[in-house]
Amino acid sequence: MEQSGETRLSAKCIGLRGNVLWDYGTEVTDSLSGLTKILESRFGGKAISEKHRIELRNRRCRRDETLQSLHSDIRRLAALAYPGVQPETRDVITGDYFLDALGNPDLALKVRERRPEDLDATLRITLQLEVWEADAARSKEGPRSEREGKRVREISSKKPDGSGFQKRMEEKMEEKMEAKFAEFEGRIPATSSNGGL
Repeated sequence: MEQSGETRLSAKCIGLRGNVLWDYGTEVTDSLSGLTKILESRFGGKAISEKHRIELRNRRCRRDETLQSLHSDIRRLAALAYPGVQPETRDVITGDYFLDALGNPDLALKVRERRPEDLDATLRITLQLEVWEADAARSKEGPRSEREGKRVREISSKKPDGSGFQKRMEEKMEEKMEAKFAEFEGRIPATSSNGGL
C-alpha cells in the first residue's frame, strides 16, 4: 500500500507543526497544497522573517564563540530573515551584521576600511586582523624568554675546574686503560732485534 504525500508529510510533522492537523478540519488537511499553505502561514512568511531580522540585528558574539561559528550563525539568520533576496545580495548585507556582532568597533572599522566584497571576505579579513593584533600585543610584552620566565643557558669557553665527578671518572678510566695495556703487553711474545733467530 503506497502512502500519499499528505500521509508522509503529516507523519514527519512533530511538535507544534503536528498540531496543525488537529487545529484544522479535513477540508484543509486532506490536500497537500492546503496543508502546505497552512504550515507556511503559521511557521513562515513575513512575521517569522521579521523575527529573524530582529535576531540578526541584535546578534552579538559570545565570549567563547569562534569567529567561524558567528559567521555561520549570521549566514543562517540572514537566510531566514531575507528568504526572497538573492544569495549574493544577502551576502553583502550580512557583512555589516557580522561586523556589528563582533562588539569591537575598532576592529569593525579596520575591516570596513578594507572594503570586503561579501560575508566570506569579511570573515577572512577579520581573522587576519585578529591574528595580527594578537601578534602585535605579544611583541609589546617583550622577548619570549622574559615573558615566559625561562632561563637562558650561557655557553662559554671556560673549561670545568676538573673537580668532582668528572675528575673521578677520568681517573678510573685511566686506571682501566693502564690495566688493559699491561694485560696486552703480557700476551705479546718478546722478539729479538735480529728477526727471532
